[in-house]
Amino acid sequence: MKNKWKPQFCNVGKPFPYLIVDNWYNKFEENAIWKELEFLTSRGRDNSLRAEDTIVASIKGKPLGRSYRYYLADIFNYENRTSSNILRFLKKQQSKEFHDLLFKTFPHAINFVSTNQDSSLVSYYENNDVYNVHTDTFQFTCLTWFYKKPKKYKGGDFYFEQPNQMVESKHNRLVIFPSYYRHGVKQIKMDPKLPMGFGRYTITTFYFHVPPAVTLKQK
Repeated sequence: MKNKWKPQFCNVGKPFPYLIVDNWYNKFEENAIWKELEFLTSRGRDNSLRAEDTIVASIKGKPLGRSYRYYLADIFNYENRTSSNILRFLKKQQSKEFHDLLFKTFPHAINFVSTNQDSSLVSYYENNDVYNVHTDTFQFTCLTWFYKKPKKYKGGDFYFEQPNQMVESKHNRLVIFPSYYRHGVKQIKMDPKLPMGFGRYTITTFYFHVPPAVTLKQK
């Protein structure tokens, strides 16, 4: 099924460029992603990890983020990677079509092409959840947003501190940027009585490069 991407090249030729792609997943992929997201949150609130209790950006030991988190490497090990629709569809981000968009956006897009490792997680935000401004310790951060329609929450938009720009967290929208950009998520407001699954999902993939091991020869 052919991609129907709608790219937006933001701040190209200026400080802090980034790329937005709407309609990131086609209908077949979108339905498959929904099955996995619903599987993850089907365990319920009591059996889901909170970001505050895991590895999350913090200041002086105080977590900057509040949400539920699902680390895909803990659920699908490397040998079973193709069992995850989210991980299986990462190949889209290694396509020439996507790389061409990156080269139109970033002067250092070759740094993305040269990455050889990725790490993915799903964050689920509902009432009062937020992620205050922070940076990520990788080379590139790629986010894709999902929510059920009609949308049952307010807030939750994504923003860059530099540049001072807001990015609406539209369903099936991807945004990719260098991980050192300071960014955050506005607080979510929704009916706390709603069942789990009516909030805001973020699929996050971090890209980085691990150099090959070097064996030193003894003289």
